[in-house]
Amino acid sequence: MPDGQKWYCFDDSRVDELSADAVQSKAAYVLFYRRRQQAQQDPPNLVQQLLEQRQQYLEDKLRQQEQQQQQEAEAGTPAAGGTSDQEVTAMDDDSAAAAAAAA
Repeated sequence: MPDGQKWYCFDDSRVDELSADAVQSKAAYVLFYRRRQQAQQDPPNLVQQLLEQRQQYLEDKLRQQEQQQQQEAEAGTPAAGGTSDQEVTAMDDDSAAAAAAAA
């Protein structure tokens, strides 16, 4: 919802605004399609590799934020807004669910 209040239906040829009542679920999702020939060229464990890369990225980001917060605490400055452990876990869960759905 770009403006926070409106929903849109995206079709191949047009975009229509929808009322919130017309939306079956308020959980947004995106589907990605690939041609079979391209998908057949992927390594058999592509989804697992992508999940591992995402997990490593989230762990690195969390580690950097913790280091920054520790440095700011030592310097006596307030910590900048970052991603909490719970938010990182939620993002990781969303990524895993999306990758599992794509498999």
